[in-house]
Amino acid sequence: AAAGAPPLTDALETRKTPLDAGVHATPAHRSSMSPSDCWPPGASRPRPGMASRHVIDDAFDPRDLSVLVAAARTSMNALRARSGEASAVALGRGSEGILGLDAHVAMRRTIRAMTETARRAVHGVPPAVPARKDRTEEGAHSEDDDAPTLRPAGALFTHIVPGETSVTSVTSVTPSTPIDTHGYWSPHVDKANVPEYDVSAVLYLSDGDGVDFAGGELNFMDAKGGWKTVTPRRNRLVVFSSGEENVHAVGVVSSGERTTLNLWLTRDPRVAAPEDD
Repeated sequence: AAAGAPPLTDALETRKTPLDAGVHATPAHRSSMSPSDCWPPGASRPRPGMASRHVIDDAFDPRDLSVLVAAARTSMNALRARSGEASAVALGRGSEGILGLDAHVAMRRTIRAMTETARRAVHGVPPAVPARKDRTEEGAHSEDDDAPTLRPAGALFTHIVPGETSVTSVTSVTPSTPIDTHGYWSPHVDKANVPEYDVSAVLYLSDGDGVDFAGGELNFMDAKGGWKTVTPRRNRLVVFSSGEENVHAVGVVSSGERTTLNLWLTRDPRVAAPEDD
């Protein structure tokens, strides 16, 4: 960038519109959507205009969320980067030794509930019932169904506190910032990081807006109409498609502790994580 030029994010951030609980259209999936694209992921017929951002409140057991927050406060410091972020893999048993058995069990329950809630939101239909010998029974799903089951492909348990950095917001990151400016606040596309990701889900375990932490909002960086912003709220789930229609960035946490459970789902059973035993 030329000397004195504003950061790219300053030019992109024309205005912010809050996304509250409900269903919100993704602009890129309207008239500009390619006829060959399909939504929901895996649909056998194109469905332009059906991609949405879902903000869902109070869908999960608050007791499990409290267990996870307590575990984050006591167990995540050893994993913390200079940015203030600490993350642990949330699928499988890898995090059990870090978080403890109680938190591991609470996490497994919550991920199952997140998966089911995301399936319902994305497909707008009840989740598929297990296969039966008689697949013609009412409610059974055939192999030709237009709503294949989404399965977990990746998950992270994340705890963020203010880091060893002068960055106070995503728009303050400039070429002269005296740190590695790539961090959790960097704009990104989930599917660009992992091509198998089809649907992303973020569950907030703590309250933003200065209650448990300041900053840390989720910004969808829409090219038209300005940014769309989700304010973190305890027991709030945000579900959205993982593609380039949802370029997003997390605001820098300036105070307090931000705890989230992040889940990525795939339509491809070949790359899905093994089911819990």
